[in-house]
Formats: sequence, structure tokens, C-alpha cells
Amino acid sequence: MREIKFRQSILANGKFHHWHYWGFLEGSFIGPDKSWVEQPSYQFTGLRDKNGEEIYEGDIVQIIYGEVAEKSIHQIKWGGEHSYPAFDLEPALECEWNGLQHCVVTDEATVEVIGNICENPEAQR
Repeated sequence: MREIKFRQSILANGKFHHWHYWGFLEGSFIGPDKSWVEQPSYQFTGLRDKNGEEIYEGDIVQIIYGEVAEKSIHQIKWGGEHSYPAFDLEPALECEWNGLQHCVVTDEATVEVIGNICENPEAQR
């Protein structure tokens, strides 16, 4: 069973601090310190990159794909708002099925988390 968890980034003292939280109450999340959470949050995809790091919505990943080792940069996006209930790559990868899943489960590509949209806002797509 996939672990359901979220990551939230809070700017404090000029630095981002990441923490995982749990719980729902009246449609809002409750943090581990029992505080209300109103900042944006990012869901765990259930997948890990080539280094074992958890991949979250909003992460910026580098894909090395194919026999020619073509490199590309993508953001992890949730497609549920567009009737596509899955995490995928933005921009999309040219393949026959979900690009993120394809890269993680096949030997044709590697995925490496290199940042996230909180710490690298210029990378938002």
C-alpha cells in the first residue's frame, strides 16, 4: 500500500523548511504540531528517484532518457484537475504511457530530483 503524505515548505528566517504533515479536519490539513496549515502543500507520488529520494508534486526532476542519454528537465504535476488522475511530467515526455511512471519503472530512463518549485520558483511551468 502506498504511503499517503504531503510536504509543505515554509519560509522562515529566509530559508525554506520542509516538513511532512498529516490529518484532515473540515477540509483543511492539520500539521504534526496540531496547527492549521494554510500554505500550499505537495503530495508524495509514491515514487522515488534514482538516489532513493521521495518524489513529490512540485519537484523539479532531470530525466536522462534513451540510448543517447538525452537530458531534459521537468516539473512533477498532478493531472487530476484535467481529468487525468495521475502525477506526470510537465512538459510531457514523448512515450506511449505516463512519462513519470515510464521513467521510474523501466530501464530506459533515470529520474533525479534536482529541486522544487518552492526553492526554485523560476522553474515553475
